[in-house]
Amino acid sequence: MKLPRVSVIIPTYNRGLCVTEAVDSVLGQTLGDFEVIVVDDGSTDDTQVRLAVYGDRIRVIRQVNAGVSAARNVGMAAARGQWIAFLDSDDTWMPEKLERQMADLERHPEAVGHAVDVALCGVGGRQLSLWEGRGIGEEFEKSPVRARPLEDVLGVAFYTQAVLLKREVVERVGGFKVGMQIHEDVEFLARVALTGAFVVNRYLGVKLRRVESEASSLSSIHQTRPVESHGNRCRLYEGLVADARLTRQELALMRRRLSGARFDLSEAYGRSGRRMEALHQRWRSVVDNPGVASVVRGVCGRSLLVALVRLPWWDSADRPRPLLRDSLDGSAPIP
Repeated sequence: MKLPRVSVIIPTYNRGLCVTEAVDSVLGQTLGDFEVIVVDDGSTDDTQVRLAVYGDRIRVIRQVNAGVSAARNVGMAAARGQWIAFLDSDDTWMPEKLERQMADLERHPEAVGHAVDVALCGVGGRQLSLWEGRGIGEEFEKSPVRARPLEDVLGVAFYTQAVLLKREVVERVGGFKVGMQIHEDVEFLARVALTGAFVVNRYLGVKLRRVESEASSLSSIHQTRPVESHGNRCRLYEGLVADARLTRQELALMRRRLSGARFDLSEAYGRSGRRMEALHQRWRSVVDNPGVASVVRGVCGRSLLVALVRLPWWDSADRPRPLLRDSLDGSAPIP
């Protein structure tokens, strides 16, 4: 049996209303040499009924609900293609996405990955190019081959839905970390980025749906569970700092990023009343990247001041209330 060039993995959970749009956008690709693997992560709606109409044009794998990372990993384990692509079940591809990516990769066989631009689609049909919005479109056009793509990945220039990755590399670095519910995509792509070059193309190949309520989005974890969010960022940079493949410049940058993530984590701990953890992470933010800037930031940060005035010896019913305000909305006083 001839193996497909590309395996497209679509994880889904209770997306019966839109999963067929995602599947149709893949089946409509101008490059026809691919397989579609939909991993149903324990949906309880009519997802299975809607997928049944495709027959053998797609492969459907059903599993007990375990999260998007586990679903992607299951899809990768079942993939047969030389290249791996991902698409979320509420997003869609433009028709030439795979064809343009494969054409670029044929011209650059040394590359282990490829990325295209994405259109952020909001209410009223508005679309915003991610790369243009970040002011990096021209840079990518001038230098489409990114020999060291790590900083591109960490700068959130790439979305998982927009990349095409060499299967043997994906297998070598391992899958998505199931325990991470936010930043798991960046962590995964960072590991891939350390294995070789990426090619980029300004083609708007993906439409990302951004019309649902913030509460329904995984990115809302950043606001609703900031300790988890910033903790995962620390895990990401801890892994990179320990990687011997980093250049001296990259290592210095990762140390600065780790220090910043620690600082943000300490602020999140401080807002949640976990004073000792806040102080501990503030200290580690300085240790991770010693220098004047990190020391000044550590001393001047809000959670340090709050933690100091609210240590047990200061906890009394008649203590003065701090005047600092919650930086998230600028109005709620610190409890």
